[in-house]
Amino acid sequence: MNAHRARAGVSTLQRLGRRLLLATTFFLLLLPASAPAGFDEGSAAYERGDYDTAFREFMPLAVAGEPWAQAMIGTMHESGLGVLQNSTEAAHWYRRSAEQSFAASQFRLGVLYATGKGLPRDHAEAVRLFHLAADQGVAQAQWALGVAYARGLGSVGQDFAEAARWYR
Repeated sequence: MNAHRARAGVSTLQRLGRRLLLATTFFLLLLPASAPAGFDEGSAAYERGDYDTAFREFMPLAVAGEPWAQAMIGTMHESGLGVLQNSTEAAHWYRRSAEQSFAASQFRLGVLYATGKGLPRDHAEAVRLFHLAADQGVAQAQWALGVAYARGLGSVGQDFAEAARWYR
């Protein structure tokens, strides 16, 4: 029964990851007020589905350390937009962005840890990252914490009261 619950939790998080990828992308586009060179061109290209151009515009910004650009490069690798799908490369870029406290990347990196895509499955690390993002107001991370507490995943024990707190 516990193995079934664990599988159900991962399945739930996988569905969450797929459904929220577009929502995360939208969140990522709520970016800095003063846009660096390449931002407007990359964003316009992304919006019209020209992912090759978007990738070319975002990559120099990501390499330069812009956390939102790193998150976009991670999203493109995770989804295979303009590049071959590569969850390991997505994790690399999400990590660089997450280390700069970029909440959307903390959440996405947590999903990769929870599902074991591109990284070894590590529910404790996923929960830690979900907490970081949830504390910054990312609703998807708050929901993921509710799932983690309801199912007792990672470093948290099963705690329905705490799950309900995060679901609110």
